Amino acid sequence: MNRAHLLRWWLPEREGRPWFYWTHRDPSEPVGSDDVDESELDDAVRPIVLWCLNQGWRTTPSCEGHFVGTSVDDGIGEALRHLADDGRRFREGTLTLRDSETEERIRPHIPTWVGPDATETRRQSIENNGCGCIGFVPTVEGDWSGLAIPKWVTVKSDGPLVLVQTHAKSPEQVAPLWAEVGRRLRSVAGR
Repeated sequence: MNRAHLLRWWLPEREGRPWFYWTHRDPSEPVGSDDVDESELDDAVRPIVLWCLNQGWRTTPSCEGHFVGTSVDDGIGEALRHLADDGRRFREGTLTLRDSETEERIRPHIPTWVGPDATETRRQSIENNGCGCIGFVPTVEGDWSGLAIPKWVTVKSDGPLVLVQTHAKSPEQVAPLWAEVGRRLRSVAGR
């Protein structure tokens, strides 16, 4: 999550739970995007991303913080099956990926694709339960540390980019945490 702004995020064009792949971003590219597909935003971060864009700020790919691997019907098994199928399609050159910021499409052909270990991916997914993130490039000066909430929300500035990460302990905490981040963001920005 802390490296999201350094990467280009690619979304497979297929049915089922989305799974992102990434490549390193060219350092000469601007960080973030000034346009997003609202339907692809998670519910809890949608108001914040749209508010940032309305201010003329760029945003990076975001995530409200999901909980997976905690029940039999949460979709992690389906996601891991898609991961295995994606690997086959990478080797065949039949999987189209779309850049989450630019809409650029590629169809990589990687005959030697191995892909991540499913057990380790599941473990990391569960370990990151409740971790959400958003990055934005503000056009105004501010003390963005005011967005932080000890144990719940961390804030890091990386050049012009401000990275906010939430640490919800349960699914019920996700939306209220992001609502508080949004309230604090408007206050720090003076709007």
